[in-house]
This record gives sequence, C-alpha cells and structure tokens, in this order.
Amino acid sequence: MENKFLAHIAEDGRERTVFEHLAGAASLAAEFSRPFGGEAQGLLAGTAHDIGKYSAAFQRRLTGDSRRVDHATAGAFECMGRGQPFAAFAVAGHHGGLPDGGGRGDGPEAATFWGRINRAGRGGLEPYGAWAREVSLLGGQTPPFVKQNPGAGMFFTRMLYSCLVDADFLDTEAFMSGKPYGSCSGCWKRRRLPSGHSDVPRPPSKPTERDSPHAESCRSLPGERGLKPRCWQSRRLRRRSLPLTEGIRV
Repeated sequence: MENKFLAHIAEDGRERTVFEHLAGAASLAAEFSRPFGGEAQGLLAGTAHDIGKYSAAFQRRLTGDSRRVDHATAGAFECMGRGQPFAAFAVAGHHGGLPDGGGRGDGPEAATFWGRINRAGRGGLEPYGAWAREVSLLGGQTPPFVKQNPGAGMFFTRMLYSCLVDADFLDTEAFMSGKPYGSCSGCWKRRRLPSGHSDVPRPPSKPTERDSPHAESCRSLPGERGLKPRCWQSRRLRRRSLPLTEGIRV
C-alpha cells in the first residue's frame, strides 16, 4: 500500500501501521484513565504518543537504519500547541520517563521538556506531518480536581503517564506476540475513536500481573525488526517516596 507508515514489524514479518497502534493504545489509555476522570486526556495522549513515527527517518529505522529517531517529542509538541500540558508531559516521557520541565527559555539543545518543545518549534525534528492525514487529535478535557492546586496537577500527570505507558506496552505486546485480542473477564470493551475511525482491537485476554494497569511503569522496545517487546526497566511507582515536585514544572 502506498504511503503506509508502520509502527512495528514482528519477528515473523507481520506489520502494524502507526494508525492501528495509535488507535489501540488510545483506547486502552482512555479506559485506564477513566476511574480518576482522565478518560479524555488518556485518549488524547494515546492518540498523540507515536505520531512522530509518521516520518521517513523512523520508517528507515524499522528497516535497519541504526540512527536514533526522537518520535516522542512530536506528539508532546502537538499537545502543547493545543494547550494540553498534562498529555504533553506524558507523551514526552512515554519511553524515557517523565522529563524535567526546565524553563520556557531553554535552548533546543537542552534535554528538558521545554528544551525539546523549543527544538520541535524550531524545526529540529524529522518531518512527521503525514500524521494529519490519518489522525485527529481532539482536545482533552481535564478533571476538575487538577485545578485545585499545583500538586494535584502534578499527581494527575503521573497517573496519566502511567496509563499511557501501560497502554503502549500492552498494545505492542499483543501485536508482537501474535496473541488474539479478547475480553478480560468482561472488563474490556471494543471502542471507536471519537473521530469515527475504525474499530480498534481489544487488549490481551490474559494480561499478567506485571502488565496490570498502573501497577508498573514498563518500557518496551517497539519497532525493531526481529525483537519482541520486553520490559527492560520495570519498577513500581513509589507513591510516598517520590516527591510530586520532582521532574515536573509546567
């Protein structure tokens, strides 16, 4: 198919498009975020998180180019452009962890959140504009409690980030393993993106304890030919020991 943008290639040669992955991850992220009122933000973050894969550079990486491609900053930049800092932080950190916010004046060479956003604003990312032909980013309504104080917003960002990472991992794992999607004791529902896109697949029928939503922050290695996703850095969120002010300054 002409102009097909891939997110993953499985060991057996099966392909999954970026659109298919975004649809699946967005559905899961929205579902995971629903209990704390963040469903709309989860949907936005899940839809935006990998739009940077709509670039020729990332497509070359899938077929053997070893050069690293920053695909996470693209989605964060698009979220910020829509006035959505919570989703932007979650998207920016969905592989490397929530970044230090830094300051709005950070230069494009800085590794902070604002450094990355400014780099994107100055054209420092690989062109990824093809995403707009397939994907619609709808503004995510935030739950009322996040406006109570800065700490509430920071906590919400961490919760949203956890939901996105779990959703990304689960959707990728299901595809790479070739396991069919199914119901999970009736708790998963088949959903459509609000923009009217096609149905998205269901999550794995038997998720492991390791993969349970919000339990752990897992990093996968998606998109590499011949490699199955694996949790290379898994840890439980330290609810009491991790200061809310660490790493996030919006």
